[in-house]
Order: sequence, then C-alpha cells, then structure tokens
Amino acid sequence: MIPLVGLPGDVKEMEKGWGVMSISSRYHHNLRFTVQGKHLFFRRQSTPMEFFETVKSRKSVRAYDDRPVPDDVLAKILESARLSPSAKNLQPWHFIVVRDPAKRAALSEGTWAKFLKDTPVVIVGCGDGKASPHWNTIDTSIALQTLVLAATAEGLGTCWVGSFDVEKVKALLKIPENYDVICLIALGYERKKMDLARTLTGGAKRKAIKTIVSYDEFGRQG
Repeated sequence: MIPLVGLPGDVKEMEKGWGVMSISSRYHHNLRFTVQGKHLFFRRQSTPMEFFETVKSRKSVRAYDDRPVPDDVLAKILESARLSPSAKNLQPWHFIVVRDPAKRAALSEGTWAKFLKDTPVVIVGCGDGKASPHWNTIDTSIALQTLVLAATAEGLGTCWVGSFDVEKVKALLKIPENYDVICLIALGYERKKMDLARTLTGGAKRKAIKTIVSYDEFGRQG
C-alpha cells in the first residue's frame, strides 16, 4: 500500500495498479487513483448504484423556490438531452427554455399546469414531424426523460406536464408548423413543504415487477 498523506477520503484497496478512494462531497462517489513516480492520477469510478439512486429519487415536483437554475447546471442538463439516441440519428428534437414570467404564466393556463407560473424554468420539448414523421414523439420523449434524470442528479426537481393547448403554446413561443409540442417539463429547486398525502402513503406506489413483466409471451412468468 502506498501511503497517501493529506488527501480526503479513505483508501480502500489497490487493484491492478488502481486504488479506490471514497470521497464525500455533494455527490457520494468513488475515485480511482494510481501513482506514477511523484504524480497521483485520478479518474472517477461510476457505480451502478449511483444511477439507480437517481432513478429512485426522481419524483414529480410541483412546488419550487425562487432560486434561479445556474446556467452551467442548465447547460449540463440540456447536453444530456442532446446526447440521447434517436431513430436514424435524426435528432428531431428542439428544446425551448422558458424563463420569462409572462410566458410561464401563459403556459400555466392548463388545468393541471397552474404551478408553472411559479416554476423558475419550463422546458418545452418539441419534435420535428417533417424530419421524423413516425418517430419524433418517441425520440423527443427519450431525450426529455434523459434530461429529467440529469436534472435529478444535479439536485433539481422536475415534473412532466401534458396539460396544455398545443396551438396556444405554438403561437406563444413562435414554434414552426412542422414541430409538434410533445411535453412541458417544469425545472427548479424544490420548495420543501409538508406533503401530507406522500407522508401518509410513503410516496408514489409502484406495481410489483411480476405484474408488469412477462417472458416470451404476454402473461408468462419466468
């Protein structure tokens, strides 16, 4: 074992020249390191648990505080969407970042969208129906879900919103005719408040895996 003095974390092991160090920071993760001469080289070690913790911690947030979403954080989230897969790699999506209070208020006219007027950012996901007439909805939805998980990993809350008038949204945001409005995504820092329903029920219940998965044909259990 090579002694490492003055470094945060604990050296856990050495494996094929690489050690593993546990670092406590905004995100708990491991760093892999190696020593070459007097130099110490690091690289992040991703673990499956990090991804599944993000998936498990995602929830629909409908109350946000007034903190703005930093530009660098927003850029990372949008980049995650840009990297998403699409049929024939057509990438038929376009994302409109809405921060303007008046436009957010207009987007909140839907029955289940009232909270959008107090949401720092609304991302409007659009799909190019001309470039990808058959798959733009699926591809844009994939990109939006990637965006949602990236936002969760950055400590932000999100909520999918489908309560809107397509033509009104297109007119408001000057969206070209060939684009479909797929969904609105609320984005911001969650305002902590007592959620009595969530407290009493323990959160959103999910169906048992055996009720939603079949093998080789519908209804056949493995």
